[in-house]
Amino acid sequence: MTPGARSIYIYAQPCVCSARRWNQSGSSTFLAARSERGTRKPGRRGEFNPSHAFHRSTITASLYIRYTLNIKAIPYKTIWVDYPDVEAACKKLGAAPTGVRSDGAPLYTLPAIFDPNTQTAVSGSGAIARYLDRTYPALGPALVPPELDALHRAFEAAFV
Repeated sequence: MTPGARSIYIYAQPCVCSARRWNQSGSSTFLAARSERGTRKPGRRGEFNPSHAFHRSTITASLYIRYTLNIKAIPYKTIWVDYPDVEAACKKLGAAPTGVRSDGAPLYTLPAIFDPNTQTAVSGSGAIARYLDRTYPALGPALVPPELDALHRAFEAAFV
């Protein structure tokens, strides 16, 4: 990074087990999952909660972006975005949608980054890695080697 360069912002979702909901009195409570036995914290052994599994997967995606920024030695700051606010945050950021919903509406997902040095917003793990390689080639190794880029794009198109 050049002297005076600013940190990249990572927009990521918090894990549901650490997310808090603010009630009307202003105090926070842990989000809870309903079960036949009553209300319990998500993630207890033997209890499957699909939303918990979903949030864990988004946490993993944001960790990959942090790892790539660490490999490139690029300073960053994480901004946590709750699930209902993802679309609004991505639109405000100027990040492109990462897919299309079944009704044809654009789908916005995290992680996304905003690079204040180039005023660029990028969403999607693969696109972020390609952006970092293209914008900061001198910092660290290539994240997606050029000879494997087509394979990565095909994998993302088929499975992501």
